[in-house]
Amino acid sequence: MSSPLVGAWEYISDTHQGFWVCTKTHYSVVLMRKNRQAIEGRDLTPEEALEVYQGVNALSGTYTVSGSRYTLPSSALTGIA
Repeated sequence: MSSPLVGAWEYISDTHQGFWVCTKTHYSVVLMRKNRQAIEGRDLTPEEALEVYQGVNALSGTYTVSGSRYTLPSSALTGIA
């Protein structure tokens, strides 16, 4: 049976934006705070790099679908947004 989640999805809320990509068995999600500071240039101070890092969440892993319920046990996670 094909998963109804397969595809690419845009995520938008009052505080975050990002995307979610699903295959038949795996997913990848990247979310960013809308109010994060824009990066200027390539050379960041440690404080600026931390600000950027803390504004982004990324996770991925496998998922299962059972009826109308899906379960996302994350196997990789980064960020602190």
